[in-house]
Amino acid sequence: MLRFIGLSMIILAHSEPNQLIFQLRNFDVPLIVLLSGASFGLSFKSEPYIQYVWKRIKRLLFPTWIFLTIYFICIKLNPSLLDIDINNLDVLFSTYFLINGSFYTWIIRVFLLVALIAPFIYQWHLNIKKDNYYLTFLFLILLGYEIIKIFTSIYLTGDVGKIINFYVVPYLFYIIPYSVIFALGLRINSMKSKSNYVVLAFSFIVFCGFLLFFGIKEHTFIPTQTYKYPPSIYYFSYAVFISMILWISSHRIWTYISQYLLLKQFILFFARNTLWIYLWHIPIIGILGSHMLKNLHLHFLIKYFSIYVIAVTITFIQVWFIQSFVLPKINNIQMQKNIKTIFTG
Repeated sequence: MLRFIGLSMIILAHSEPNQLIFQLRNFDVPLIVLLSGASFGLSFKSEPYIQYVWKRIKRLLFPTWIFLTIYFICIKLNPSLLDIDINNLDVLFSTYFLINGSFYTWIIRVFLLVALIAPFIYQWHLNIKKDNYYLTFLFLILLGYEIIKIFTSIYLTGDVGKIINFYVVPYLFYIIPYSVIFALGLRINSMKSKSNYVVLAFSFIVFCGFLLFFGIKEHTFIPTQTYKYPPSIYYFSYAVFISMILWISSHRIWTYISQYLLLKQFILFFARNTLWIYLWHIPIIGILGSHMLKNLHLHFLIKYFSIYVIAVTITFIQVWFIQSFVLPKINNIQMQKNIKTIFTG
């Protein structure tokens, strides 16, 4: 359910809502990373690291590459449909290798980077028994990252700064902070109720502190989005605060939702296929933002509904087609598993 909420908020953000709504939903990516940590802690089985990495690549990178290839071919066949230049090799290279945020693939980069070190974070999580020590270490790591980020933004300029921004920032400056959120998710299943409320209260205090500081300094409200690329403590403090409220309330919310069978089944389907729903929503954004439709000035709720329904429908057809027509014709069990992993979540 929380994964469903997280991705729904990401799609909402890409529907161009007003500033207030955009800020209110700005907890989505950290929430999904936190949930990745929670689900990893429940499902991880010790296995050779190379084997584990290969599974992550099949689940995250291969679907993205397949989608991007289909997407680029469609753009090439009908360039007027989307206002995107794909003839630039630098754009293609950086997109396929998830170096920059082109075509919204930076989120995939975050998940893949965190997945690569997840087994090591998991072992560290097992070694530190006390919640207060564990949470203190996480905050100190995030604080150290923040200091390094500020230092590099001030002192690393010119050609060196460009190299850092292109090769280091997209990786190091995302893997560290999002790994902290992932580590919090690992712990969240076993944390005492008191610790959950401590995290909630502490993140709220930090958020309010930054909000007050920026308000006095800039004489206006500074959205957390301003400090999202690369992410800062200000951005994470709000995201963790909202995520913890949702986590603490999740059991009661799910109990209520479970009374409605169709809604429950829809949320479960959505949660199992978040990657493909996310990928398919990208071209819908492109079409709605193209010159052909941009002049219509559609209300963001119309955009949101359109993106949401179309992306979910395409994903449903894809899963149904794979399960009904492709898998029954394949006798190789390993091949079946690989296809299910890549195409059906």
